[in-house]
Amino acid sequence: MAPKILTHRRIPTFLRLLSRRVRRGSKKRNEVHLPPTGPVVPHLPSELLAEIFWHLTQMPPYGGERSLAPVMLVCHRWRDIAVSTPDLWSTIKFTSEGATRVETLLQRSKSVPVDIIVDRTPFPNAIEVLPPRQSRIRNLCLVDTPQSIVRGLLASLNAVGAPNLELLSIIYPDPSGTSLDAGLVPSLFADCVPRIRHLVIDVFSLPWTSSIFRGLTTLHIHREHNDVHPSSDVFLSVLESCPALEHLDLFHAGPILLPPTSTPDKATSTFAKRRVSLPRLKCLALEVGDLPQCMYTLSHLTLPSTAGLVFAIRAPDGWEILDALRAVKHVTEQSCIALETDMSDVAGISFTPNKTEEAALHTSVMLLFLSGPFLSLKFTNLSHTSIKWFPKFGLIHSELGMPLPSRLLVEMNGDDMLTVEEWKEGLRGWPNLDHLVVTDANYGILVEALDPVTSCVCEDCSKGDLICPKLQNFGIHRTRPQDDATQTADAEMLRHLGSCLKRRLERGSKLHELSYRHVQVKRAPLKKYARDVVEFTLLDDLPPPGEGEQDRFARYPPVVKDAVRCLVF
Repeated sequence: MAPKILTHRRIPTFLRLLSRRVRRGSKKRNEVHLPPTGPVVPHLPSELLAEIFWHLTQMPPYGGERSLAPVMLVCHRWRDIAVSTPDLWSTIKFTSEGATRVETLLQRSKSVPVDIIVDRTPFPNAIEVLPPRQSRIRNLCLVDTPQSIVRGLLASLNAVGAPNLELLSIIYPDPSGTSLDAGLVPSLFADCVPRIRHLVIDVFSLPWTSSIFRGLTTLHIHREHNDVHPSSDVFLSVLESCPALEHLDLFHAGPILLPPTSTPDKATSTFAKRRVSLPRLKCLALEVGDLPQCMYTLSHLTLPSTAGLVFAIRAPDGWEILDALRAVKHVTEQSCIALETDMSDVAGISFTPNKTEEAALHTSVMLLFLSGPFLSLKFTNLSHTSIKWFPKFGLIHSELGMPLPSRLLVEMNGDDMLTVEEWKEGLRGWPNLDHLVVTDANYGILVEALDPVTSCVCEDCSKGDLICPKLQNFGIHRTRPQDDATQTADAEMLRHLGSCLKRRLERGSKLHELSYRHVQVKRAPLKKYARDVVEFTLLDDLPPPGEGEQDRFARYPPVVKDAVRCLVF
C-alpha cells in the first residue's frame, strides 16, 4: 500500500496518534503510522513537524518541557527541529530544581516573548535570572510564591520597562496556613508597560495612578492595601482609560466610602458624581464590604445589558427581615440603573435559604433579566441573625412594592430546611408564580404544601385560595452527585404528587409540565393518579453552568487559568 501523504487536512488525526504513541514510548522510534495502515512519508518538511510539535505543547501537560520530552526521543532529526524552534519553549516554569534548567529553556526560546510562571518557592537565584530578559516577558505569573521572594523579584524588575508584558498575575489560590499581609509596590517596570491587558493581583498593591492600570481588559484585585485605595476621581479615570474592560473583580479594593454606614435606608447617601460606561464588560464581581460600600462602587459604572453582576455583601449584626429585603430591593434598583433597565426586566429569581459555611451563615439570591444579564447576591455574616428569608420573601412585594417575577428557583441543601408551614408561607407570597423549580429538597414536604387539601385555608377551597394558582411548570431537580448516582424518587411521594395534581386540576389549576433532573422517576404511579393532568419531561443529564470547575484556580479569570494550566497537570 502506498504511504499516506500527511497534508494539513490530516494533521489533527496524525496529531492524536502521535500524541498517544510518543507518550507510551514506541519500540520503533522512527515509525509512526496513520490509520488504517501505512507509514507516514519519511521526510516530513521541518516546518510541518514544527507546527505539529507546537500543537503538542497546547495539549496536557502543556509547555515544551514536558509535552515534547517523548518527541525528542524519537530521533535526532526530531530533537534538532524541536530544540531549534523557539516558540516551542516560550512557557518557562520556575521551580526549586535549579537555574540550569531554566537557563537552557531561556536559550532555546531565543528572542521570542516568554511566559514565566513562578510556582511556590523557586531556586535561590531566580531573582537574578529574570531582569536581563524582562523585555521579553509576555506573561508573568507568581503562584503561591512567598511574599519575601515576590518583593525581591518585583524590586529587581523596576529598573526598565516591560514592552511585551500582557499579563501580570500575583495570586494565592492556596492561602491556608500562610500569613499574608497586604504589600505595597511603589512602582513597577519603570511605569512602562504599553501592552499590558490583564492585571490580576492578590494581596500586593500598586498605586492606581500607575500606567499599569491603563488599557486593561481584565482587572482583578483582592485584599488591597489600605494606603492605595483610589479616590472616586482616580477610579473613574482608570475606568475611562480601560474602555475595553471585560472582567472587573474587586475584593476589599477600589474606592472607599468614608465614613461607612450599615443600614439599607442610608445606602443612597453617597454616590459617585458621574458614571463611566464600560460597553464590553462581561462580568462585574464586588466583595467590598457592607451594602452602602458596594452600592458606592457600583455607582461609578454604566454597564452593558448583557453583563453579569456578582455581589457579596456583608450583613451587619441584628438585621431584621425587612432590612434584609430592603437591601435586596435596593441592590436590584441600583443594578437596573447601572444596566440601564428597570425592575420589569427581571424574569426570574433563584433563591438559596441560609446555608452554613464554616461558622457563618450566608444566603444567596440571583435575579435573571429578560435582556440577558444576571444579578447574583450573597449576603454573608449572618451568624448572629435569625433571618429565615424564604418564608418572608413575599414581603418584598407586599410591603416594599418590588414586583416579583413569575419564575422561581429554590436551591435547598437539606431535607429539613423548611417545614410545610414555611413552604406555604413562602409560596403564598408569589401569587403570579407559573414556573417553580426546586433543587435538593424534601419533596414530600413541598408536595404537601402545594396540595389543596393542606394548603387551602378557606372553607370552600376555591381557586383563589390555592397556593400558586397559576403554576404551570414544576421541576424536581437534584444536583449532580460526585458518584454520578441517580436517586430514585420515593414511591409514596409520587403517589401523593399525583393526587395533589389531580386535586389542583379539579380546582382549575392545571400543571402543564413536570420535569426532573438527576432523579429517576417511575411514571406509572403518576400516570395512574394524574392521567391527562401533566406532560412529563426528563431533562438532559448535564451539569449546570459552572459545575465542574473545582480546581485551585476556579475563582480566577479565564486568562489566568489558561496561563497557569501547566500547573494543573
